[in-house]
Amino acid sequence: MDKVRGKLQKAKAAGMVSNRFEAYVYKPKKKEVVVPFGLETDTSSLLGEIVASDASLSESVKGLMAHAKAAGTMVNYECTTRKFAAFCKAKQYTYPDFSEKAALHFVVQMDKDGASLGTLSQIKPALALVEKLAGKQGSSFTATVDVMLNAAKRRAAETKPVVQKAGRLPDDTLQRLYPVHYLPHLRGDKMADPVMLRTFVRTIVVYFTFCRFSCYSRLRAMDFEDTGNSILITFPFAKNDQFHKGNSSCLVSNGTDIDPVKIAYADFASAWRTAIHLSPTVSCDDARAGGKLTVLEGSAIPRVPTTYEP
Repeated sequence: MDKVRGKLQKAKAAGMVSNRFEAYVYKPKKKEVVVPFGLETDTSSLLGEIVASDASLSESVKGLMAHAKAAGTMVNYECTTRKFAAFCKAKQYTYPDFSEKAALHFVVQMDKDGASLGTLSQIKPALALVEKLAGKQGSSFTATVDVMLNAAKRRAAETKPVVQKAGRLPDDTLQRLYPVHYLPHLRGDKMADPVMLRTFVRTIVVYFTFCRFSCYSRLRAMDFEDTGNSILITFPFAKNDQFHKGNSSCLVSNGTDIDPVKIAYADFASAWRTAIHLSPTVSCDDARAGGKLTVLEGSAIPRVPTTYEP
């Protein structure tokens, strides 16, 4: 291990060690902040007064309005509100200060057009959010509108197509992948395909933690912690963790060939060898030494992290 450390330190000093995975680091794209639903920062009289008194707060107001709900929810609501705004323009209703009649008329029109249950289910929450952001006192969704909207949902549900669920994978899927995707790397086969290894490791992590791919794709090496016979994984992002508190899950050693802990260690060791040009003799024990699986400085990759810094 000391020899490995020495080689790594010399390589660093000579500037030979670079972050090969930098191109794969998850970097959220910076998007221009736009006020949603065709509103303005002064649509709400209260917000308008605040911005008028201090123009420097304009961008903050835009950002807050744009993040009123989760990103995916805002995208879905945008589609609904765009349809409603176009409907109001065509029927000469005001928007965003729409009336009970406008909301009721829209529901009836959507029923006539054969809108799906999913589309109808978004009408009230989307337009209610518009009312709130616009600073409207009260709501146009009266008891009459609610009754008609629920009726439209029931009609749509009657013609809703049967949900086609994905077929269940055979119980021995991981065992069948093991000799093809993983065993060649375990044997040190130079012709082993690294893509197959990454695919297998990703499958293992998703299978044993029940995480979504969107959660898995943002994992970094620092999110993996060796706790002995298990590896604690902290997911910095999750669909059900909108305030980024972090969710944790464990890979627990099970003593079989499909041992998620050993497979994760082997992946770290394999990528460590690749990153610093070491020989295939670097073992899984070397990869787990120190009790903390970490990564070369500044790197983070969208899969089970690949490099380790002793």
